[in-house]
Amino acid sequence: MLGYRVIGTVHVLQSRVDEAIAWLEKARSEIPAASIDRGHLASAYALKGETERASAELAEARRPAGEDCYSSLAR
Repeated sequence: MLGYRVIGTVHVLQSRVDEAIAWLEKARSEIPAASIDRGHLASAYALKGETERASAELAEARRPAGEDCYSSLAR
């Protein structure tokens, strides 16, 4: 849901990573195939230092959009 994504993104921008993750996980649950939600969630996990979870979300974000999507983040 767009509202969950927006709230989660605002929390990231305010450096409230735990709150951001909670909202972005809700967004991902609403529309699991939405790459943008998974990309934002991957970023929040990475900011928290949870690199394995970040990598898994990034891999899922890249799947429906093709391998070039988010390629600069993967490097």
